[in-house]
Order: sequence, then structure tokens, then C-alpha cells
Amino acid sequence: MKSFIRNLPALTLLLLVCAAPTFAGCEGSDADKAAKEAVEELSGKNIVEKGEKIKQQIDAYSTEQIEKIQQDIYKGTYSKDREAEDE
Repeated sequence: MKSFIRNLPALTLLLLVCAAPTFAGCEGSDADKAAKEAVEELSGKNIVEKGEKIKQQIDAYSTEQIEKIQQDIYKGTYSKDREAEDE
């Protein structure tokens, strides 16, 4: 018990030295940005975002194609367009 009390100031100093960088952080620095980018890359966030963007583009394209087909059907030109594409 006496050795613990005798070493308490040293342990406190060691704890403060180790904890200081943790509390100070590197908010807004280049190191912080690089760390965030690395985490996002490793977690696959960028890939998921790209996949969502592609999915939205496909949905928009599909919607446009459906509207075009509906207009062609309404005009009565859909079957003629399909025959021309098959040739």
C-alpha cells in the first residue's frame, strides 16, 4: 500500500501525459482529414455512396424510358419502333 501511495504522483503524471493527446485531438487538421478519409475508405462508405448514386441514375433512366414507351403506345408508334430495332 505504501508503494502505491508513493508512486501515485508518478502514475498521475503518466496518466495525464497519455491522456493529453486524446483530449487535445487533431480537429480540423490534415491528419484528422486523412484519418477520416481512411476510415471511410476502409468502411466502404465511398463505395456505398457510389452505388446509391448509380442506383438513382438507373431509376431516373428507367423512369424516362417508361414514360417514352407509354407515350409511344399512346401515339400508336411503339410496335413500329420495336420492329425497326429488331431489323
